[in-house]
Amino acid sequence: MRRGLVLVWLLAAAGCASWFRATIPPASTPVEPASSASVFTATAAELAARGYRIAISDPASGTIQTETQVMPGTVPCGFIQCAYRDTIHVTVTPQGAVSVRVQRELSTFWVASTPNALMGGTRWEPPASTQRSTVAGVAADQDALLGAIIQRAGIAAPGAGAAR
Repeated sequence: MRRGLVLVWLLAAAGCASWFRATIPPASTPVEPASSASVFTATAAELAARGYRIAISDPASGTIQTETQVMPGTVPCGFIQCAYRDTIHVTVTPQGAVSVRVQRELSTFWVASTPNALMGGTRWEPPASTQRSTVAGVAADQDALLGAIIQRAGIAAPGAGAAR
């Protein structure tokens, strides 16, 4: 039982505590309303160029969402490195607002103790607020994707990636 409690404490100290979920605002920028259609098209092209598969593409509502994909490599999550998966949500409004949200989930460990056994495994969890480098990485990825979409659309956006 003590080993189980020590392991739970170590995982919580590593930043894998799911009860401290981080709130990461989407990257957003205004564009000319007349450019909304070209931004929507550029978004689909940019996501496809980056290897994402589009799950939802609704030009009427200005929404594009990718399938959840396990990404190659790892990201820091506390004191360890974790596998991760991303889902991208992009919204382009007819009024000219573009927002990009990267929904990242980390492969984290879980531990449960019963009187007769100590069980464990992995599950997908959003980053914790204690995982500052991971949260900063998600924000940077959102800004980079927004900048690439605006550049691909061939328009100059005032304050691209600045509004958070």
